[in-house]
Amino acid sequence: MYSGSQIIDGPKPVFKSMIAAGTEAQGREVVDRYKDHGSDFIKVYSLLPRAVYFAVADEAHKRGIPLFPMPGEINLRSDRCCQDFVGERESDESGYSRIYA
Repeated sequence: MYSGSQIIDGPKPVFKSMIAAGTEAQGREVVDRYKDHGSDFIKVYSLLPRAVYFAVADEAHKRGIPLFPMPGEINLRSDRCCQDFVGERESDESGYSRIYA
């Protein structure tokens, strides 16, 4: 069985169950916390600011833990994720994993 992090969202999460990360330091801290507690992957949401997304991606890569979008997180017509539009190529290069059902 695999276990993922709670969803990492921007500074004002859409749902109470999401984790707020409004700065790069907060994003890295969340990744470290979930990796240290045994999560197998990190879940990111679309309102994560661009700089925070890349900090989360970098820290996840350093810690050897993949990133996964939550259902509906990638606009399939534009292949964009995150608040400030991280494009498909950028997200792929940052280690973003894609799973489509």
